[in-house]
Amino acid sequence: MSISYDFKTKTKNAFFMAVLLLLCCFFIVWQVRLNEQLYFHSDTMYCGSETTFISDGDNYSQSFAVGNTRFQGIYLMVDGFGDGTVTERLIDSDGNIAVENTAALSECVNAVRHTLLLDEAVNCSPDTVYTLDISCVSEDGGIYVNTENGELAAPFTIIYEAVEIDKLTIALVGIMTACFAVLCIINLLKIPDETKFIVFFIICGIVFSVGITLVAGPDEGNHYYRILEISQGRFISALVPTVPSGVLPDYYRSFFAPIRYNLLHINDVIDFDNQYVAAYQNTSVYSPVCYLPQALFAFIARQISDNRIFILYMIRLGNLISTALLLHYAVKTIPVGKYIMMLVSLLPPIIQSCCTASADGITFSVCCAFTALFLKVYLQPGVMTKKQIFGLYALSVLLCQCKLVYCVPCLLLFFIPKNKFISGKSRLKHILYLGTILVITAFGWLAIASRYLAIPMYDGIDTAAQIDFIIHNPIKFVWNIAKTATNVVTHVEQMLGSWLGWYTIAIPSSVVYIYFLLLIAVVMFDSTISEKLKPITSFVMIFTGLLNILMVYVAEYIQYTIPGNDLVSGIQGRYFLPCICLLLIPISSQLRKYTKPFPASFNFIFAAAVITVCSGAIIISQTY
Repeated sequence: MSISYDFKTKTKNAFFMAVLLLLCCFFIVWQVRLNEQLYFHSDTMYCGSETTFISDGDNYSQSFAVGNTRFQGIYLMVDGFGDGTVTERLIDSDGNIAVENTAALSECVNAVRHTLLLDEAVNCSPDTVYTLDISCVSEDGGIYVNTENGELAAPFTIIYEAVEIDKLTIALVGIMTACFAVLCIINLLKIPDETKFIVFFIICGIVFSVGITLVAGPDEGNHYYRILEISQGRFISALVPTVPSGVLPDYYRSFFAPIRYNLLHINDVIDFDNQYVAAYQNTSVYSPVCYLPQALFAFIARQISDNRIFILYMIRLGNLISTALLLHYAVKTIPVGKYIMMLVSLLPPIIQSCCTASADGITFSVCCAFTALFLKVYLQPGVMTKKQIFGLYALSVLLCQCKLVYCVPCLLLFFIPKNKFISGKSRLKHILYLGTILVITAFGWLAIASRYLAIPMYDGIDTAAQIDFIIHNPIKFVWNIAKTATNVVTHVEQMLGSWLGWYTIAIPSSVVYIYFLLLIAVVMFDSTISEKLKPITSFVMIFTGLLNILMVYVAEYIQYTIPGNDLVSGIQGRYFLPCICLLLIPISSQLRKYTKPFPASFNFIFAAAVITVCSGAIIISQTY
């Protein structure tokens, strides 16, 4: 009877997994076919700083170097009005017209995209030059180039060799099937859930690291500069910093370089002896502590080779390994909300920050480790051990050194009850020690980094003027924060991964909704939350999480917003993820009186891993 039962169970599991794989593969094929028009390799050429208007008899001409690629053509944004025609020509280096297109001005209203494609892609050298020529014939109208929805935009964009959709589809299905098979095998092994999770995390990280091409991660180019600087022993950036030549070659003219673009330059090297000036003050403000694992891998890579791609991917590997180790410690230590933390860690923005050059992955992982150890200490019956005290001190220092706004969870340490210490005197002593250490580490680095804050991030940004506005207009400041916070739906979508990279990589909304449903399910049924936390504990955690979110708004308002602006600029949903577990775990605990724990909660994690790998395949389809 038992053999028959096992057979049936395994058959059901196999059938379920096969159906899930088929659904994922179908979804990938559907997405590729649905977005077939996206699969050109494009890289923006910023030519001209002002909108160009072409009227009757006028001519617009712009030459550009194609680079060492397979050139397919260009597309441009035009906005016309009146009667007449516009003629667009693409002229090769020999003066021959390679492509010509004529359209009525009436068909060019409200920013229309025109595409000029060669019949076949052409192999080009770095010296190959093409020319875009635009002329207009009209008595009462004309056409604007360099305009998109009334805003300044690039006048044209290079298109590289179009992707062969069938081959791409087969490759993506193959990747999905291989990863799915590994996930299934790991899921069926009799090993701890924490170990399964970390394997899932690394698999997702590898897939994302392939799909999110070099420099396509948020601010990744500046993170590379800061990491390489630290790997050379320069822990504090100069006000006019220099970087090695070749880190970001000339062909990175946008935030989006195709995978095959890297393969064409696989032998490029970084010249550490040839330095030039570069501005990266947004990463100079970060403490070197949050970059140490990546800087260590960069240092090791430099001893092996000066190959650019090898060094940059070694930096990514250092980030992935260090964050995986911290997250493994976190999920192994945390006594409640284990599966909530696992699922949040598998969201696309978190995987992105952990598999690219970034300070955000370490920040999130340290926040998780700190939350886990705090709950472990808070809920255990006895007093804290010396090891736990040292761990809390170390993680608190790391939090203050990662990003100053995320030091808010350190306040939780002051709410550890007296019975966790040997005596009341011991508690007071540790509070004094901890407070002193936190002030020194947090504000000590802030004193060093403040000189970079004085450098405007963008035109119109003035930190001193913004602080002055806040002091003299506190009510208006609070109102501006509140207005920005009403955009909660967009922020939640961003947290779940609606857009990645520099908002150039789109995850389908259907996938975002699946993550949302999985998150609701794991909050309601996490089996590690078998009973409610004390109301005061839940209140303190939720209050700390909300205070941390408020600090993010304040920091972005001061550092990235024009003084007195009505809304906070630069806010992205991923900024709230490091403190999200502080909100979800106590909420899940308070919901326990209405729901029962689901024993097989790890199934939610398996499903999230499958969906994240599927998201990775979609990313590859957009960046190949």
